[in-house]
Amino acid sequence: MAVESSHQPGNGKSTLIFSALITAAILLLLLRLPMTQIPALWIDEAFSLYHARLSLAQLWGEGWRLESSPPLYYTALWAWIRIATDSEPSSRLFSLLLTAIAAIFVFRGARIFAGRTAGAVAVLAWFLPALGLEFSMEIRPYALQQCWIAIAISSFAGLLSVWTRDRSIGSVVALRYLSPLVLACTAAFYTHTTSAVFICSLAVAALYFGWATRAGVRYFLVFAASGFVLAILCLPQIIAASGVLATNRSGLAWIPSSFDPVALSRLVREVTLGSHYWGIKFAWPMVAVIGAALAYAMWRVRRQAHMVAICIVMPLTGALLLVLAALIQPILLSRTALWLWIPFATLFGCVAVTLDWRRLMPKFGVAALAGVFLFTSLDYLGGRAEQRPWSNTMVDISKRALPGDRILVIDPEVACVLDHYAQGPLHDLPRLRLEVGPNQRYRSRQRLNIVCNNLPEIELPAVGSGGSGGDWILTDGPWQRADMTAILASTRGILKVTDIVKGAGQVQATRMVRVTEP
Repeated sequence: MAVESSHQPGNGKSTLIFSALITAAILLLLLRLPMTQIPALWIDEAFSLYHARLSLAQLWGEGWRLESSPPLYYTALWAWIRIATDSEPSSRLFSLLLTAIAAIFVFRGARIFAGRTAGAVAVLAWFLPALGLEFSMEIRPYALQQCWIAIAISSFAGLLSVWTRDRSIGSVVALRYLSPLVLACTAAFYTHTTSAVFICSLAVAALYFGWATRAGVRYFLVFAASGFVLAILCLPQIIAASGVLATNRSGLAWIPSSFDPVALSRLVREVTLGSHYWGIKFAWPMVAVIGAALAYAMWRVRRQAHMVAICIVMPLTGALLLVLAALIQPILLSRTALWLWIPFATLFGCVAVTLDWRRLMPKFGVAALAGVFLFTSLDYLGGRAEQRPWSNTMVDISKRALPGDRILVIDPEVACVLDHYAQGPLHDLPRLRLEVGPNQRYRSRQRLNIVCNNLPEIELPAVGSGGSGGDWILTDGPWQRADMTAILASTRGILKVTDIVKGAGQVQATRMVRVTEP
């Protein structure tokens, strides 16, 4: 694959193109800043803030043993909220800064392969998809995880590029690239357990490169030694993760416990178009545009072993491993596949500098692809400003609540959201935590004891004293429908539904008013 000379130093046109691409990427990043100010906290984010307020001893003690996500992100957030604040905008800004740092290494990976123009295109391609836009502002571990993975991929790209040019490289040069690679993989695994999928796909990519280039025994010994060191460093987290998975053999509470082909198709749409946008009727044609662009790009780099290893073998292996892992322990969520866009962005960057821009087809294809990404990302930004699931729900309840009403939370993490948003009249209502009662099938499997608000516990149909008002039961997500059905069944003839507040993201608050005392 011939790389055009436009990215070479001293080329005025190349400098102009590079500056324009970097400027566009920076603008895309800055467009996210106003979105950090929108109150849109959901239960996982509320839990992140709750968890980060604990002590380091709790994070690396009980929290490490019982929380499904490793403690490294919470430790980083712990430090951030003590340097800055623990407000929602500040915590979102932390994720955005991590995204900006990751962009530097996305740029570096593509630049190593095909020059600075390729790096600029890669950063732009990585910033465009709506899924990356969404999770770059989430108060969750994924921005930090992407940062570590971007560092690992850029180090891996550097090593393969050097090995391609000179197979007799010394140990010092190899160590220069392998050290950050191993450390970044370790940090990624301590940030989110699903990074194991990335590490395995990276190993497959390394094996492919060695086979395709007949790299020799020394190459495989170097990677085998690196893998051994990585395994030793990751052993404590492997033990901790095994303990968590052992208690979730029927699936995590928020993920279906059996593999669903429909979930796989939804994952494809969400990774390509974003989770805010997957239900539209013309989603699949847009997915086809992105798929065609990826297929064409893969065909263009098919003869370059180092590019194939990172830009094709790694993401395809990662996608396959996610599907296989979902058959054992469901993890088939768009955020677990978010890292796939890093090698894909590298692929787009490397291919972009090889196209003959004097022809119409490259211009048309890039315009169509950019149009899809821009449309879905801008649509997500507009939708985020309107969809404030919990904040809107709390405001709505405070308007409809009557004297004597109470608020019951059906999940301990919902209590953290209640603690964050309960202001004014809502804050004055008695609040309780709804625990398992007769004939109920309570499915929450949060192993960590969450004590937001230190709410007293109540069981239905035991009504207790509530004056002349009713009970607002706060639920979140389809996985709690069984809980709600059981609650309604157990309270038949005692309570009746008079009001339901529904927000985005399937947040619902059901108002139960007493009809007769038991």
